Amino acid sequence: MNEGAQLKLFGIKQAASHHKVDLQRAKGIAELMGKFGRVITSDDVRDLFRERHGYELEIGNALAALFKGKKWIFCGRVKSRRKEAHNRYICSWRLKA
Repeated sequence: MNEGAQLKLFGIKQAASHHKVDLQRAKGIAELMGKFGRVITSDDVRDLFRERHGYELEIGNALAALFKGKKWIFCGRVKSRRKEAHNRYICSWRLKA
């Protein structure tokens, strides 16, 4: 693995450890949504997180750890619905059966 990739992984792990509680809650929400077989994005998780916990999911770069692991299958890219994303593309995911 090249140095840039190693630094990226280190940054994701560091951000994830700083936001551990909210990240775990967000992962739980993602898995709950994924159990119904639907394709989801981080926008979907943010929406349900706000609905269930009453505040915005503000975990910065730790969001990259949300779909890490072998549980999730990459399904493509879609434009984010969030105004703050400035029409950027985000990944869509499906939970493995």
